[in-house]
Amino acid sequence: MNCPDKCLPVSMRQPRFLSMLRTIRNHAATAFRQMNSEAREQTIQEAIVNAAVVYARLVELKKVELAYPTVLARYAVARIKGGRRSSSHASTNATEYGSTTRPS
Repeated sequence: MNCPDKCLPVSMRQPRFLSMLRTIRNHAATAFRQMNSEAREQTIQEAIVNAAVVYARLVELKKVELAYPTVLARYAVARIKGGRRSSSHASTNATEYGSTTRPS
């Protein structure tokens, strides 16, 4: 099924965000390189979603000039490594991402 632009979230329709995608994806791919390929791809997509949510909020606040691709990517990766996922169905152990703390 071919999805027209209307299917994309507003933040993904922003040309500026689209121009940042490569940097965000590359940063996430590097950060999660130790994972197996399927989990890595899902986690990279999760990082892109996190970055899109933050970008959309900056647009909403009319502060889009503060959005830089590396900052968005680092923040998205940090959220995931910290166990804060953007989707409710995703549940993973923080140790999977290299955390030194043990689950309780």
